Amino acid sequence: MPAAALVRRQAVLAAPGAPRGAFDTAPRGLVTVLDVRPPEEFAAGHLPGAIDIPIRELEQRLAELPRRREVVAYCRGPDCLMSCDAVRLLRRKGLKAGRRQGGLPEWRLAGLPTVRDENLSRNPRRGL
Repeated sequence: MPAAALVRRQAVLAAPGAPRGAFDTAPRGLVTVLDVRPPEEFAAGHLPGAIDIPIRELEQRLAELPRRREVVAYCRGPDCLMSCDAVRLLRRKGLKAGRRQGGLPEWRLAGLPTVRDENLSRNPRRGL
């Protein structure tokens, strides 16, 4: 792995207070940012460019994830285990995956932008 890519990956996976790095590359399609929290929490706010697949649906929806990009999962914060479970599942299924130790609260505390999804409640697949 090139040094620059390794630095970006380490910044994403290890630094709850430094959420830049590979997350900045998500809009350019270099990593897939996966939010594994429940749909209501995703709708209330999420990282820009994040894909919403709750942990309870992840195994059934694996086909929605690009197989050629690393998936970086996040959830409620460093003590939340949903992203750990997601990474284990993704790796077991052959995807390259890592976990961002900090979650949405740490992202917000760093003063970084979030997105609120007003349309999620109208998605019939969600049943909200």
